[in-house]
Amino acid sequence: MSCVADKGDNMAVIDSDSHFSEFVGVHPSKIKQGKFSFLNALNPRDREAVFKRFCKKNQRFIYTEFEMLNSKGESVLVYCMGENEDNSELIRLTFADISNSEKKRRELKRRAKETDHLIDLVNSGVCRFKVTPDMHIEALYLNEACCRLFGTTKASLKLRDKTEYRLDDLIHPDDKTLVFQAIGKAMATHCSIDTEYRVKAHKDEYIWCKFNGAIQYYDKENNPVFHAVFTDINEIKNSEEETDAANDKFVAMFKSMPGAFFCASAEKPLICDYVSDDFIDFIGYSRKEFFEKMHGNLLSLVSERERKFVEASISKQCAEANGICLVYTIKVKGAKHVLIEDKRKIVLQEDGSKTMLGTLSDITESKKSKNYFSA
Repeated sequence: MSCVADKGDNMAVIDSDSHFSEFVGVHPSKIKQGKFSFLNALNPRDREAVFKRFCKKNQRFIYTEFEMLNSKGESVLVYCMGENEDNSELIRLTFADISNSEKKRRELKRRAKETDHLIDLVNSGVCRFKVTPDMHIEALYLNEACCRLFGTTKASLKLRDKTEYRLDDLIHPDDKTLVFQAIGKAMATHCSIDTEYRVKAHKDEYIWCKFNGAIQYYDKENNPVFHAVFTDINEIKNSEEETDAANDKFVAMFKSMPGAFFCASAEKPLICDYVSDDFIDFIGYSRKEFFEKMHGNLLSLVSERERKFVEASISKQCAEANGICLVYTIKVKGAKHVLIEDKRKIVLQEDGSKTMLGTLSDITESKKSKNYFSA
């Protein structure tokens, strides 16, 4: 709809199309007589501001939005284009009803706020970020959990003036290559990211987090925008490190134990998990040869004609007793055959699994006159 108004006569409408007269509820004849002011079609609170906008000097075209009152007195949001006529106080106004679009925009905004509120209730850190051509990782959205994880708040993010909140500034220096490689791979292949790295949570404190993410879309500058989830796994990592340290301590202690000691699980009683240095000296092979070439398998040292006997006997004793005592022959390095006594104690672990602690003893000289093998 459109109309022509006279700015010099208090915005009196002197001409209009039928849509305008129908919208404001004024007969076309009265409009032709200049008996209707356009200002009467506006909310009283907006009249002065709209009039000043139309009367701005040296401006041929005017583009603006405001609310107009229809014939029922209802407010309708319109988009208005005004064209000032040269050497005249007249202005031609063309309107488009955008109330439905605005309602839709408000509804989408309301839903987005609801979604953000729900995401804020998620314990994991939810984040949306873009990657610039300079490989800057700029945060576009952080939920409450993500803010806590990174040691910031939503309020402090809003106060930042023209400064992007960069996630790449939070990465531990030793982990930056890992993270950039994961993001680069996702950008090249569109695959998802699943990795772990350290994040700066406070001034000099880093915590471990699990990082899962994927590209969701590309922005107007063709920058990839990722949706990601960050999970605090610091306690898990610390526990793993403590376990690894304890395991390393156990292995170091086990290696230094006197005697040909070894450790194996009850499920694989002939595969050694750990062996002492004296065990390595006893068999004559290096630790690398025993674990990499022989895969830690004691049967690799047993002659083929005795293997079935050894396997069957150990399996039987595992099922029937809390310990094992078995005599058989092994071939140590240098093609020397040695009669050994394999003694083991079965230890029940806290998780219900069974571990065997064993030792090999050379009894060749003391038992030379006896035959301890029966096929």
